[in-house]
Amino acid sequence: MSSSETLFKATLNRLSARLAKSLYTLGSEFGLAFKDVPERFKEEFDLFRQEVFDEAERLENEDKGREATSDFVATSNSPGTDQTQEIVDRLRSKIAQLGKKVEGVNK
Repeated sequence: MSSSETLFKATLNRLSARLAKSLYTLGSEFGLAFKDVPERFKEEFDLFRQEVFDEAERLENEDKGREATSDFVATSNSPGTDQTQEIVDRLRSKIAQLGKKVEGVNK
């Protein structure tokens, strides 16, 4: 074999060895990086699910607030009721609901 052929084969051997080593290292790094993917996905999905439930609760409370307001307007316009006491009772109820929300956020 001529020296140029030997040099060419040596170059190919070293390139293939380095490429194999690089691929092995890259595969190991991917394996380590993707090992935590299922756990991270589960955590993110649980967080997303909790956010959806919180948003649904907020929307329900918002709807209940609108219903209470419309009930308040309807009853405050009805004749023969003690309007002042109804206003006080409804305000107390609203304050109690807000207090529960604040306590829930602080926990």
